[in-house]
Amino acid sequence: MLKATNECSWKFQETTNLLDNGWHGTYGQLAVRLQRTSRSVLLAVRMVQAYALRNPAWPRSRVHRQGS
Repeated sequence: MLKATNECSWKFQETTNLLDNGWHGTYGQLAVRLQRTSRSVLLAVRMVQAYALRNPAWPRSRVHRQGS
């Protein structure tokens, strides 16, 4: 059972807000939006994976690796 979004971390809530509103870019750019450095890609990857799990129809290509 998944937690309600409002019970998740602020990072996940911010990711959800960004992606729900059509944001797209690289994982590094997303990490910066989450108040991390562009090298904190793993955090961004985990947030996108969690978002995609809750939103299976969401196009994963909206967030990509740099150079993709």
